[in-house]
Amino acid sequence: MTGCTLCCQRSGRQPDDEWLFTADDVPRAEPFLEGSLWFQFACFGYGTPAESDFMHWLGRPGLNASSDFIAALPKALLAHPRGPVGFIGHLDTAWLHGFADPDNPHILDRWHSRIEPFVEAVRTILRTNPAGLALANMSKRYDICNALLTGTVDRLRKNKLKVTPEFEIALASTFITRSDAQNYMIFGDPAARLRIPAAK
Repeated sequence: MTGCTLCCQRSGRQPDDEWLFTADDVPRAEPFLEGSLWFQFACFGYGTPAESDFMHWLGRPGLNASSDFIAALPKALLAHPRGPVGFIGHLDTAWLHGFADPDNPHILDRWHSRIEPFVEAVRTILRTNPAGLALANMSKRYDICNALLTGTVDRLRKNKLKVTPEFEIALASTFITRSDAQNYMIFGDPAARLRIPAAK
């Protein structure tokens, strides 16, 4: 895995090079989405850590690569002299826990707190606030889950919690949600702002 790829709408049996957008598709000779900010939600969109946060929990080898690396697409976008000014993406595997509740699979039928950090991130970007503020609610989710996990471990050490299958499922869900939230990162200057051309 060398870089993130965007999957565009596919029509019929198009060849991959017609519906996938990669670093090689970023034009070099002309402006390309100048002043934009990208927010990519999928696995490994920002890059790949050498060691996964999750695979060892699944009984699989924890190594993704010999060393950490940033995906080719955000590097190509930000290297463009008249291209995007920032890229927000996900490091490592992205889980549906970031969007959905496994105990309530119909959660996406309406706006819900699970989606709220993503909605607020887009709103923040569109208000032309600094890109770093876009992840404020995601950082808050990370902090809350961390506090829940820390408190749970402390209560376990005091033998004040009964370990049941339901408890283990809830604990695993909190861990996945926490780790998913921590892995959204900004590539580029966190003070960069979306540049919207003035109306003519």
